[in-house]
Amino acid sequence: MSDVETTDRVSSDDTRQAQLATSIVSDILAGAGLAAEVEYSQEGDDILIDVSGDDLGFAIGRRAQTLDAIQLIAYLVSAKAVDPDERRRVSVDIDEYRAAREEELFDLADKAVRDALSSGQQVELKPMTSNERRSVHHYLMDNGDVDTHSVGEDPDRRIVVTPAGS
Repeated sequence: MSDVETTDRVSSDDTRQAQLATSIVSDILAGAGLAAEVEYSQEGDDILIDVSGDDLGFAIGRRAQTLDAIQLIAYLVSAKAVDPDERRRVSVDIDEYRAAREEELFDLADKAVRDALSSGQQVELKPMTSNERRSVHHYLMDNGDVDTHSVGEDPDRRIVVTPAGS
């Protein structure tokens, strides 16, 4: 018997991928011997899986590598079970790690914008995962004062913020 509890928070007929992805996350955590509650919701075309419990740092891993791997597995397996036109993006968050990390990243991005604009020079951020870079690019996309691009190779790929038109 597993210590992982799964809860559906959506009452839509279109939940097959979400239910499967949630089940996969639950099974991975249970297989690792971790007690957790796993819930999902659907927001637009995204499936959001929230995991909560005690001592889940192991499931997040260094630089969220384990969390990213769990998310990728949940997406790949669940996407195969539905029609290609019905596939949705799957996002897994453990104990609100991604939300807290995103807030940190946005603070770093805001500081980089201020530094780039005050100095007139490009500002290079520290290396980030592809999900983190995507989030920062999206966050700064509507800021007409700066441009962003990524440089380097993974795992050292990072964002460069430059004053617009530089």
